[in-house]
Amino acid sequence: MPDHRVLSVLADALGVSLGTDSLAAVRSELERLGRWAGDRAAAPDVSPAGPPSVSAHQAVLATWRLMLDSGRLQDGEPHLAGTAKRAVARLSAGTAGALGLRDDDLVDVSSAAGTITLPYAVTPMPDHVVWVPTNSVGSAVRATLGVDAGAVVDLSVAERTTEVTA
Repeated sequence: MPDHRVLSVLADALGVSLGTDSLAAVRSELERLGRWAGDRAAAPDVSPAGPPSVSAHQAVLATWRLMLDSGRLQDGEPHLAGTAKRAVARLSAGTAGALGLRDDDLVDVSSAAGTITLPYAVTPMPDHVVWVPTNSVGSAVRATLGVDAGAVVDLSVAERTTEVTA
């Protein structure tokens, strides 16, 4: 159903006539309103911010939610949640090389508030940028790091822990 009809049906249910029951009526209403003759607001006079400055073991954080993540819609649904992609930190080859990452290493993505430790994947992307999922198992960016996309975070090779077996 076209938008003008949806609005007309909703308005009729509320006892109001919007005059949007036909496309011709909508066009007539728009013609009656006419073009705006007043002054236009001036465009904002704001210069764009430059990229943040990062040191050798820092990166700009990029993040977004994966389609299947740790969101509330998967509570009690282990089979669907089990199909979610594994969380990884995505880095350029240059950034991974500058950190000295090897194939089986994990990377720490840190801020003053905390650290997320993930396996990494080399991805074609700009140097000094790290992408991590916003809210996946092992990667709760806002809760753990206390920052969001665009923040400068520290990167390091995660320390290996040796498991002792009896």
